Amino acid sequence: MTTPTTVVLVGGLAVLPKEWQDLQKHLKGKTKIITRAGLETKAGQPTSTWETEIQKIVQTIETEYSAGNKITLVGHSLGGYLAEGVARQCPEKIERLILLDSALLPKNALKPNEKHARRQALEKIITKTILGLSSQKIRTKALKPVAHIRGHKGKIKKEITQELGKKNNVQQVISELINENEWARKLQALQTRPLPPRVEIVIALGKRNPLSYGQQTWVNRWNQRAQTLRTQTRQNSAGKPETIIRTWTLPRTAHMLMIKPSPQIARIINSINIADQKQSKS
Repeated sequence: MTTPTTVVLVGGLAVLPKEWQDLQKHLKGKTKIITRAGLETKAGQPTSTWETEIQKIVQTIETEYSAGNKITLVGHSLGGYLAEGVARQCPEKIERLILLDSALLPKNALKPNEKHARRQALEKIITKTILGLSSQKIRTKALKPVAHIRGHKGKIKKEITQELGKKNNVQQVISELINENEWARKLQALQTRPLPPRVEIVIALGKRNPLSYGQQTWVNRWNQRAQTLRTQTRQNSAGKPETIIRTWTLPRTAHMLMIKPSPQIARIINSINIADQKQSKS
């Protein structure tokens, strides 16, 4: 009897659960879409932090692991920070970590508490200004291009813009943009901890010009990051690495690659014909 697998999906900056629906249709087994803690707060409440986001994902992992399920943890964009952070905290409970066009760690994250007070003050000023000078209707209209860039159309485009325009979501987006380096610093502090047995990095090359300088730089930086992860990997008693790290590049695929997923993304997550797929680097 095969052990059931649960795929846990963690979105990036202001990615709503419904934005995973297209990809979810192609996935086998059980899926759990994490509703980011910050998108569940009410207007006026404190925004979610690294710790509260991590805690929510860990709770889901614990529940699925206790039920006897294998776990594939998937993180997209800024959600890749969170997914890797969780994977390093409990690698024995996660079979695979998949980073979908994940945010890259900066070379020099901020030191502890450096500019912390300044960031907090800036966050309050920007939040107060945006929310004080705009109504829900104005914010919704202004966010239509965001939904369009993500690839949404029709009814779901309207639903996404309305959700993103809510005060609590605006507050959370501002908070995460300002505190991204703080999240990076906390992830960097976990880099000495082990990873799960398998880590797969999926890089979107873009739709129009996959060989552009910007995209090539992004690919090169991720290849360097993958190599760094390999050097961190511990050796087992047989002298082989405990973690296998693969990197995949997907041409003609945008950053919001899970909204209109290519069959290859589903195959990677489902582990179908992995050996037959073209690896960009192993």
